[in-house]
Amino acid sequence: MQYSHMRTLFCFALLLMFCLLCACEPLIGRKSDQLAREPSVALALPASGPYATFASRILQGARLAVQELERNGIKVRLALVDTQSKDWTSRLTALPESFKIVGGPLDLASYNTLKSSGLLAKYRVFAFLNNLSGNDEGRLAWRFFPSPADQVDALLNFATNQLGIRSFGVFAPTDTYSTKMVALFEDAVRKRNLSLRKALYTGQANLAEQVKPLLNPISQGEGSTATPVPQTAFEAVFLPASWRALDGLLSSFMYHGEDRLVLLGTMLWEQSLQGKRLAQPSRYELAVFPGAWNAQARVSALAGQNPDFWLALGYDFVKFAVNLGNVQQLSPLELKDRANRAASILRIVAPMSWDGQGHAHQKLVIYRASAQGVAPMDVQLFNQMRAQRKQNAALRMQSSNAEEETKLPPEPEEPKPEVTGEVQPVSAPAQLPSQSPNTVPQSSHKLRLPTRSNP
Repeated sequence: MQYSHMRTLFCFALLLMFCLLCACEPLIGRKSDQLAREPSVALALPASGPYATFASRILQGARLAVQELERNGIKVRLALVDTQSKDWTSRLTALPESFKIVGGPLDLASYNTLKSSGLLAKYRVFAFLNNLSGNDEGRLAWRFFPSPADQVDALLNFATNQLGIRSFGVFAPTDTYSTKMVALFEDAVRKRNLSLRKALYTGQANLAEQVKPLLNPISQGEGSTATPVPQTAFEAVFLPASWRALDGLLSSFMYHGEDRLVLLGTMLWEQSLQGKRLAQPSRYELAVFPGAWNAQARVSALAGQNPDFWLALGYDFVKFAVNLGNVQQLSPLELKDRANRAASILRIVAPMSWDGQGHAHQKLVIYRASAQGVAPMDVQLFNQMRAQRKQNAALRMQSSNAEEETKLPPEPEEPKPEVTGEVQPVSAPAQLPSQSPNTVPQSSHKLRLPTRSNP
């Protein structure tokens, strides 16, 4: 009897254990499923080397986005893979299977390593690069970064649509970066049917002499009192050099009396001026340049973080990646469509879109130089500053004319023997489209003398 009772208790215990196991199994499964469903974002960035400072800011912005999402009840797993480590591709593949979206890398060499390893087929890579190798973009990988063409488009759209400028100049060094930017600028100007004159320079020495054919100045007056009058055939000049080089370029323009041009720079200027102040802001008041983020955006998560483009890039990429969702089984065309929808979440980075080929385009923001370094563009204020520059230049010329009129005419000279021989023409800067040269010296088409009222 006692044995029978013990056997009953044992069977009951087994039955209870079995029921508990059956009840626990779905819980374990749901926990695993929930973990797999949590958005996972990998960043392939260098922890050392020349890009480490930028990478650190990107990571900081990404973590701020993760914290903000968690406060809103969205758990995000963020992983960093150091592209400076020799086995970084192995570390990437060692991440859990849920990590399918990769932001970065920051340099083309690391991207090519990722490509040669065959991992572009396993991950959806959004590189922080301004271009990808060959025809990879939109096929093997995508970009989450502005291109040089985006910069040129932003500058020309601003100059033509906001300022009404139809004529442009280029004064550029012969380095690789500038050569590429000039080629893009020339092509964009040609497609818009705008006029262009170009001159190149080698080094910072003798800039005034190297820019002379571009400005084509004449002298008003004689000797030390002579006033240079530039015959500039354009209203804005593209200067694809660093901000550090701008002082020398401005001095070479002013030497020939030219201080009215709108100065078009690249993102190099925005990056150089971030967090800096200018000692002589009026000297640079006509300098404009594109930026890939909206410095006026108010995002509480970034308050007190001294946001810049790199911080914004990390913050918005995490938001973008979470909004993408599960992308593993998507075709390139489907991913392009998903990316365009996900881009609506961008809050600081300038608006991005992907075309039919999967190529990224970014509508960059135009900034101007100011006492605070970088200032948002106020078109009305900018046009007022341009008008003041033109008026001051016209007054200088008028004053020079008045001084010239008060001088006594020179004594007639004896005729000199005629000198025979050919005069070698000075080669003119490249021009698109062709314009007929002026045969009579004139002031620039922007330089107008104030009309004198009749007494």
